[in-house]
Amino acid sequence: MDQLLKDVEGNIEFKHLGAQRFWPFDSSKIRNLSTEIQQFVKDHKDGKDFRHMKFWTSETSIYGFPTVMGLPGVYTQHSPSLLRANGNLQITTVPDITQDKGFIPNKMDANLKTEAVYAAKLESKLSIITPFNYQRHTAGVNRKLQLYLPLQMKIQVVINQTQESNRLCSLKAQITPLDNIDHKLVQFSSVPFTTIHQIDHLKPDSEDKEFKVLHVQPTKQFDAQYGQSVGQMVNLKYEYDDNSMDVTLI
Repeated sequence: MDQLLKDVEGNIEFKHLGAQRFWPFDSSKIRNLSTEIQQFVKDHKDGKDFRHMKFWTSETSIYGFPTVMGLPGVYTQHSPSLLRANGNLQITTVPDITQDKGFIPNKMDANLKTEAVYAAKLESKLSIITPFNYQRHTAGVNRKLQLYLPLQMKIQVVINQTQESNRLCSLKAQITPLDNIDHKLVQFSSVPFTTIHQIDHLKPDSEDKEFKVLHVQPTKQFDAQYGQSVGQMVNLKYEYDDNSMDVTLI
C-alpha cells in the first residue's frame, strides 16, 4: 500500500461558484486525510458558526451591430449571482474520533442550523444609441430568482459491524424549519420593459423616468394554499397576463 501511495499524484479541476478551482494532491495529502477529518470533527465538536458569502457573474456579453438608420445597436446580457449562508454546525461521534484517528466511529450525529440565500438575475436588452443626445433607447427583459432556506437539519449515521467483517450503514435525517415565522422561500419574476437611458448616468435602468413595464394584456393574480393536511402550509402567489397563451399574439 505504501508503494502505491508513493506513486500517487494528480489534480482535480472544477468550476465552483463562477470560479475555476484547482486542487492538486499527492501521497502525503492522502495519508493526512484521516488527520484532516479528525481536526474538522474536533473543530465542530461543540458547534461552530460559519458565514459564507460569494458574489460572481457567470456571464457578461456585449455585441455591437449597425442598423439601417445609421445608429449603433447594442445587445447586452448580464447574469450576476449571490450566495450567502450563515449558521452553526455541530458534529459528534461515538467513540470520540478526535481521540483516535485510526478507527471508523460506530455513530455520528450532525446538527446543522442555517439560513441560506441564493439570488440570481438575468438581464438581456437590445438598445439603439443616439450619440447626439447621449441616450440609449432600450427594450429588454429582467428575470430574477431568489431562494431562501431557513432550516434545521439533524443527521444520524450508524455503522454496524457484521460477522462477515462487513459494515452496514444506516442514515436518519430530520429537516425542520428554523423558526415559526412565515418566510418567502422562492421568488421569481420575469419583467419585460422599455426605457430611455442617459449614457453618462450610472444609475440602473429601473430608476429611469422613462422606465415602463410592458403588459400586453390586463394582469390577474392567483393565491392558493397547500399542505394543510401534512402540517406544513405553503402559500403560492403569482401574477400573470390574462390569456397569456392567446394564439393571436403569435
